[in-house]
Formats: sequence, structure tokens, C-alpha cells
Amino acid sequence: MHAVSRIGTSAYQAWRPAGPASTAGDTGGSGTPDAAASTAATTPATPAAATGRAADTAIPFQHIAPGLQRVLLETQSVGGNAAAVSLTVAAGGVASLSGNGGVVSGGDGSVQTAYGDGNKVSAGDDSIQMVAGDGNSVSAGDDSIQMVVGDGNTVIAGNDSVQMVKGDSNTVTAGNDSTQMVAGNGNTVSAGNDSTQTVTGNGNTVIGGNNSTQTITGDSNKVSAGDDSIQTVKGDSNTVKAGDYSTQTVTGDGNAVRAGNDSTQTVDGDSNTVSAGNYSTQTVAGDGNTVSAGNDSTQTVRGKHDTVSAGSHSILAVSGEDDTVSAGGRSILTVSGQDGTVHTGTDSTLTVSGQDNTVRAGDGSTITVSGRNDKVMANNSTIVLVGKESATIIGTGNRIVLGDANRVPSASSAADTPDASQILTDAGGGSGHHHNA
Repeated sequence: MHAVSRIGTSAYQAWRPAGPASTAGDTGGSGTPDAAASTAATTPATPAAATGRAADTAIPFQHIAPGLQRVLLETQSVGGNAAAVSLTVAAGGVASLSGNGGVVSGGDGSVQTAYGDGNKVSAGDDSIQMVAGDGNSVSAGDDSIQMVVGDGNTVIAGNDSVQMVKGDSNTVTAGNDSTQMVAGNGNTVSAGNDSTQTVTGNGNTVIGGNNSTQTITGDSNKVSAGDDSIQTVKGDSNTVKAGDYSTQTVTGDGNAVRAGNDSTQTVDGDSNTVSAGNYSTQTVAGDGNTVSAGNDSTQTVRGKHDTVSAGSHSILAVSGEDDTVSAGGRSILTVSGQDGTVHTGTDSTLTVSGQDNTVRAGDGSTITVSGRNDKVMANNSTIVLVGKESATIIGTGNRIVLGDANRVPSASSAADTPDASQILTDAGGGSGHHHNA
């Protein structure tokens, strides 16, 4: 729980917008306020004339605890539209400003409200700030709570803070272990390590440190986080980046998703570009995606017209039509579909089913093909043709087996080698349906 010692836990919980009931032991807004907040008071009115904003964007004072309402009524307050308007309160003080171009400053444990444009509002640690208007500068220290409604505001808080911002083109910054909730377009939102960011809107830039949790909804956002982070993004044309050991879940089309080593990516949509480093796991569904990973990775891709690639020692499972699949040496590939192109490095294991596929493998590979009209290009490899009606095999030094993949001939034992009716060699022989050139 963030420390707002001078207001009390119940006041903070009640100040939040209405939501699910609080857990036991936390009185929240629906329970009984603390002792200092036991006296009911009339909710102060929002001076709409000073802000010029619609009523539905005003700070929701109905969610402030009754005790805090009473304190606000007894606060020092000033009004007016002059740059000379300035209000300073000591630690634990409460200040309210209504007007434009004013200055409000307070020490630790302050409670500040400001309505208007171009105001400068600052407080120390353990403070609460509520600001409505445009072009304001709002800052607080550690363990603070900020609620800002408007456009073009600059909102800054220290570590362990909570920021709630609604509007466009705002700059919102917090330190480590903070929580940011931002709704609007064109905002820049950043936080330090171990923070939680929830952003809704389009064209936002969201930056988190290591071990961050980011939930983004909207289009054309730029989202980045450090190592060990969790990113959940829903929308189109977003750019999503994370460091090593991260988890990314992206839903939508035309996104660019990138993670470092040892990461997990789950992407659902079309025309996405998905990339990760070594030792990563990728699960992608949709058409026209480009999926790549480093060495020792695992890829599961389903869709049409996809381009899938991985480094050496990787495991790939790809299904669809007109896919292009490639992997480095000593990889394991399972590809099903038609009109696909499969390419691997040396000493790989391939299982290809479907029709009209083209397979190219490096030396020392084992290739099992089932279907019609497939083309296999390999040298010094073992090629198993299962239930083939026709196939074209190009290469030299290959062992070609007709039938069960379990009957692949052993290079070390003549007893394991099938007879001439089961194996074709480069010297010739075999059915005309199977051509070894």
C-alpha cells in the first residue's frame, strides 16, 4: 500500500473512482471512514468557469472520503487569473487554487487541488494532488497520489507513487515501484523499475524499466520495457519492445513486436513482425506474419503466407499455406500445408506433410515427406517418402526410403539396410514416381 499517512488509507481508497468492493480490512469508499474522516460535509463544487472543461472531465469529488471533503472546505484557497497568485502551505497543509497561471506549493503530506490552466503545483512526499485544466505543471515526491484531467500537462512523481491522468498530449513520469493509469491520445508515459502501467488510447509512448508490467489498449502506440517485463498489448500498428526474460502478449494487426533472449511471445493477428533473441518461445497465429528467433528457440506458427525463421538447435512447428520456413543447423521442423518452402541447415530433422512443398536441407539431415508433388533438395541425407504419389528428389549421396519413417537405414549396420525394393540409391532403381537426380 502506498503511504499517504496524513490522510489515511480509507481516504485514499475512497478517493479512487468507483470500482469493485474493497477487500476485508480496507474500508474503501463504501466502508466507514477513519476517525479523522467521520464528519460528513458538503462536496465542494468544481468551478467550471475557471477551467472551461466539461463536467464529465472534472475531478470526481463524490469519491473523496467525507473527512477529506471537510478538510478541503477548511483549506486555504485563492482564486483569480493572475500570475502573481501564489499559495504556499507547510507540511501537512491543504491548499486549493482556482484560476490560471497560479502557483501552489506545499511540503510533505500536502493535499492540493487546482482548477485552471498554466498552473504550477508542487508538493513533497506522501502528498495528494488533484488538478483539472490544460498546460499545468504538477509534481510531487515519493509515495504520492496524483489525479490530473486535461491536455498538455506535465505530471511528475517520485518512487512508490500513483498517477491517474486523463487527456491528450500529457507527459507523465514516475519513479520506481509506481502505478500509472493513463487514458488519452499522444501521451508520453514513463516509469522506473518494478512499475505498473495501464494506458488506453492511440499514439502514446509508454516506457517502463526492468520488471515492469504494461497493459496497453489502442493503435499506433510505442511501448518499451526493460528486462523481466510483462507486456499485454491489444490494437493495431503498435511497436512493442522488451528486454531479456520478458513475456509479451499482443493481439492485433500490423504490430512490430520484439523481445530479447529467453523471452516468451504470443501474437494473434495478421501482418505482424515478431522477433526474439536466443532461447525464446514464440506462438503466432494469423496470416502474413514475419516471425524470427535466435538459436535454441521454439516456434509454433499457424496461418497463411507467413515467413518463419530461427537459429540453430531450434524447434519449429508451422502449419498453413504458402509459408516460408527456415532454421539453422541441428534443428527440428514439422511443417504441414501446401505451396510452402522449407530450408534448414545441416544435421536437421524435417517432417513435411501436404502438397507442392519445396524442401531444401543441409547435409546429414533426415527428411520425412508425405503428400503429392513435393520437391526435396539435399545431399548426403536420409529422405523418407511416406505414401507418396510423386516426388522430385535432387541431390547426391542420399539414402531414400519408401514407406515407414521408422525403417530408416542405419549407416553402421548392414542388417538394418532395406533391400532394393525398399531403398533407392543415387545409382538408380526405384519407381518412376520418385526421381533422384
